Amino acid sequence: MVFRTPHSSALSPGSDTWLISNFEDSYWAQRIDWYMNFQLNQRHRHPMAELSEKVENMIDELGLVHYAFNVKNTAPILVGSSGHLPNKKTIQLPQNADSQDWLMRAHKTWESLGRPSMRIFLPRTMSYDEALIFWEPVSQGSTISLVPPLAPSAPHPSHSNSMVLHP
Repeated sequence: MVFRTPHSSALSPGSDTWLISNFEDSYWAQRIDWYMNFQLNQRHRHPMAELSEKVENMIDELGLVHYAFNVKNTAPILVGSSGHLPNKKTIQLPQNADSQDWLMRAHKTWESLGRPSMRIFLPRTMSYDEALIFWEPVSQGSTISLVPPLAPSAPHPSHSNSMVLHP
């Protein structure tokens, strides 16, 4: 089942998993990250540590397998958010120029997590109708909530009386 979640109740309980786009393409992402103490923002500012040359040489000398943890910029970031938001986890999936590609990657991520109930905060370049057409046929037996893009001049969701956050 796919349904529309209005802006006024977008940050209220209702889905186990929330999916947002990158900060540049989603005003929702910035607001949600604020409630999570900027965990996503911090992740982007701190690149993964690299092994020193000395450690690399030791790995080679000992004949150990060296794993390279190169994370693509399009890889989803999963954060446990139950202590900050009324959900269990939040996923940030960077948007690219192709909306259909983003929807396909969102679907793949959702499938890999076992098809949880999910609230999708649409990127500003994607229409509600476009997302609805994609999700209706693939959501069989699951609950998908679509939140339309938020305009930059929209009031902050904290000014809504319907928002409920965990203490």
